[in-house]
Amino acid sequence: MSIIQLSPKTILRPRYNQGGGAFALTSFTGSIVEGGDFTFGGNGFTTKNNGDWLSDSFDSGTVGQNLASPWTTSVSDQNEPYKYSSTNPFTGTKCAALTTNTSVSIGDWGNYILFPESWDEVFVEYALHFNITTAGSGGPQIKLGRIGSFTSFAPSQEPNFGTTRFQDNGNTAVGGQGIQILQGGDNSRGIWPDPEEWFANSSVLPNNAWVVISQYSKLSTPGVANGKRYEKIGTGSLAGNQTYSGVPGGHFASLDGSIAHTAWDGSPVMNRRSGLTDGYHNFLLPFYTRTDQVVTLTIGFVHINNSPERIVIGDASTIAACGKRVPQKTVTRGSTGGDGKYRLGDLPGSGSLWAIAFNSDGAETSLQIR
Repeated sequence: MSIIQLSPKTILRPRYNQGGGAFALTSFTGSIVEGGDFTFGGNGFTTKNNGDWLSDSFDSGTVGQNLASPWTTSVSDQNEPYKYSSTNPFTGTKCAALTTNTSVSIGDWGNYILFPESWDEVFVEYALHFNITTAGSGGPQIKLGRIGSFTSFAPSQEPNFGTTRFQDNGNTAVGGQGIQILQGGDNSRGIWPDPEEWFANSSVLPNNAWVVISQYSKLSTPGVANGKRYEKIGTGSLAGNQTYSGVPGGHFASLDGSIAHTAWDGSPVMNRRSGLTDGYHNFLLPFYTRTDQVVTLTIGFVHINNSPERIVIGDASTIAACGKRVPQKTVTRGSTGGDGKYRLGDLPGSGSLWAIAFNSDGAETSLQIR
């Protein structure tokens, strides 16, 4: 099946500097089947990477075994590592899953991945399913994924803060909390979202259901307010929104609320102080930290890149409007297009679908493919 639309919808955001020719997705070919091949074409594609750095659906692992390279298991013997599973896959035939151990007193975090070098910019998307069978004394709670700067983990090192954690050179805390949003030299907790509000529970995300989560962080030039961060969830009425943030008038991506919580963007922030040079080194899979909660966590896929460059298929022509969206596996990418593999997940089996292409600056362009 070959599907071509001559008038694609393109969104160019004026706050970005768009390089090269006009960015447009003009063709998308390939039968829409799980694991099938597709080819996309157009103009003005940025090429920070020639394809995805990581696009893992866990299909290559052995069921019942701990996640293998490139995933690393925590050094703690009390953690609950993810294992390859064939139960409840989001896409393909396998997934990664764990069930928490209520005898662990310090909490559970089991698997992380190291980037090939220090990155100032990280974009992560993953499909998460959690089934809480015993809520525990503190109520249901899941810690979402972490973008961090450690090159190795131990229980005493990884705090339960925020969606991001920056520590210079992997061991020196910046202000002793999560990623810092410094205003007027004040590091106090009150000027940025309480990091402990970054969790998922039944009032934010549905129990026993899949959700695609996107996390982005770009470190600032040391001492300059030009970094940004956002986190997006995508399911039903929550599509395009942030998870809960307790900052009056603002939210995690925009402390003053000048950028809407539905926008895939963030306000400029200083999240790396003067004199600090290190960047991000890892991503930690979602985990749980309460000892009396019983939950099964399942990860359907993980996409990681050092920019927002990607191809997404969704049920609307803009990413903010999508009720369902799944990032695709991009194998090659050039200035005029590339190719990849379909990942369909929980996309509807009928009705309209759009391919949405993203450049490294966050600009998007879409094309209806069904």
